Amino acid sequence: MIDQELKRIWKGASSSERITINKTQLLNQLKDKMDKMDRNIKARDKREIYASVAGIVAFSLAAWDIPFILSKIACFFAIGWFIYVIYRLKKERKGEATDLNLSFRDQLEQRKQYIMGQSKMLKSVVYWYALPPFLMNLLLFLGAGNPDSADFFLSGIIPGSLVEKVIIVVFLGLFYGYIAWMNYSTAKKNLDPLVEQIEQTQRELKEE
Repeated sequence: MIDQELKRIWKGASSSERITINKTQLLNQLKDKMDKMDRNIKARDKREIYASVAGIVAFSLAAWDIPFILSKIACFFAIGWFIYVIYRLKKERKGEATDLNLSFRDQLEQRKQYIMGQSKMLKSVVYWYALPPFLMNLLLFLGAGNPDSADFFLSGIIPGSLVEKVIIVVFLGLFYGYIAWMNYSTAKKNLDPLVEQIEQTQRELKEE
């Protein structure tokens, strides 16, 4: 019914009215996309923060339990990284709220800068989200001695032979590589087109 009504209005409108209707539709579509993006980012950040808190608790216990010095250092490194992840996500969310006292053009610019920041963060995931935990796990497993030589609770999850350790490291490398690629693709596929759409809207508003 709504589509039919829009078609009826479109056919009966003058050329200037059609331009107004078209821009209104574009702005509504843009708003829907930004609202969906906000929901996805909030859900992602909530999930990552909960996981980071759980990681802090888990690696604190591991640091207390594991007797190997290098593995303990890796656990403390992991705790620091989880804290940084929480900080980074919260920092990038600071620009989410739009200042309603600004003009509509300035609000669009504010939203564009926020989305560009989110896109930049996802594209750099390999440096701050994938590489640090990979190196941490590398130190954790390769720095551990023979788990049979000491009595500790987590001895069952520490690989004993060098071959087992190498297999785990290779698997983790592929896993974190996939995470980096997935986040970069998400930025290119979902966020960058939204920035382009905002820029197109800004150009159209300047022509008025």
